[in-house]
Amino acid sequence: MTLAELLGITLRLRVALAFGLVLAFASAFLILPRAIRKLRGAGIVGRDRNKPDRPEVAEMGGIGIFIAFNVGVFAILALGNLQPADQAPVFACLVVAAGACITGIVDDLVILRQRFKAFIPFVFAAPLSLYIADTTIDVPHFGPVQFGLLYPLALVPLGVACASNGFNILEGFNGLGAGLGLVLGTALSLLAILKGNLTGLALLFPLIGALGGFLWFNIYPAQTFPGDTGTLFIGAALAAGAILSKLEFWGALLFVPHIVEFVLKATAKFDAQSFASRVEADGTLVYEGKVRSIPHVVMKRWRVTEPRLVAILVGAEVLWAAVVVAGALAVG
Repeated sequence: MTLAELLGITLRLRVALAFGLVLAFASAFLILPRAIRKLRGAGIVGRDRNKPDRPEVAEMGGIGIFIAFNVGVFAILALGNLQPADQAPVFACLVVAAGACITGIVDDLVILRQRFKAFIPFVFAAPLSLYIADTTIDVPHFGPVQFGLLYPLALVPLGVACASNGFNILEGFNGLGAGLGLVLGTALSLLAILKGNLTGLALLFPLIGALGGFLWFNIYPAQTFPGDTGTLFIGAALAAGAILSKLEFWGALLFVPHIVEFVLKATAKFDAQSFASRVEADGTLVYEGKVRSIPHVVMKRWRVTEPRLVAILVGAEVLWAAVVVAGALAVG
């Protein structure tokens, strides 16, 4: 018997998940070049503030991630033979993801207040709350802790809101958001497989594929930014995947770097940015103010260019994810 069979993954589901991931990657890879041209043509651009010449780059590239993600999810639903009881919460999660994406689109176009961006995910998380049957959270050494109505009415919306806004805050550099999303999505997928809670994979695998395709156009020097359209959506999709696979505790641990970033930004009343104070001619990033972001710590500690800073932060996330996965395996 193979490992996949031991973990309860049927051949049909394995094929569907693999196909959904590949299709999402291909869709993002094919959609984004045209989307970039359209966005630039419409004047939806932003300055790349971590370059000496501050070039204009297409904003709202996250719309390509969102479309590719949906293509992959629907492929898995069509081919994976999921039971109706599993399909309904997946569809509810798509509503959550769409709500986060729409919020991001509006914010990219008209700039929403931070309090509104923090509140609106509570509304879009409501459909997912309706389909939650298991209202426990598995906490190491305590086992399943029953939260009753508090789980769907408060914890699910709060988890989606915190993940989407937290992911949105730790961004601002070429390839950073997509790279962190890939690490988190992969870690959650591995935990879901090892613990046998597979429903969330219908979201996580397409997200990994879509982010992989997007990263090709977002790594240094970026041709497009995800914008709030992408970052709010990615955070919400990760939270939804963790909730469907009953990985709430471990998902929260994986988001610790984003929680730290949230606290740092809160000290400046969310009026601080992660960017460098200035960029030298050789591309070295220099930050001279108070530390209000994790990237500020890196820029003050080392002489780094943008690609090196992103590599350090993504590498640190890989190490942290490895610690979390190892901890999950150690407690069983």
